[in-house]
Amino acid sequence: MTDYLTVAEVVAMHAFVDGNERTAFAATYTLLAINGLYLTAGAEETYLFVSNLYKANQFRFDKLVPWLRAHVEKRK
Repeated sequence: MTDYLTVAEVVAMHAFVDGNERTAFAATYTLLAINGLYLTAGAEETYLFVSNLYKANQFRFDKLVPWLRAHVEKRK
């Protein structure tokens, strides 16, 4: 889960002028794929989850981990 902490930090730090959420999502998606995992949630569900957290200033590790655990599976 250390990799996911890094993703949350990228968004929280506002490392980029624009595209922090997209960068975090791309990094998460890539890390999952490298580790033989995939996101089971659809694009709209994922977007709503991430954007709502961000809008509420709640984009934190303690919010991301439970959601990721519920929406990630091992590739068959």
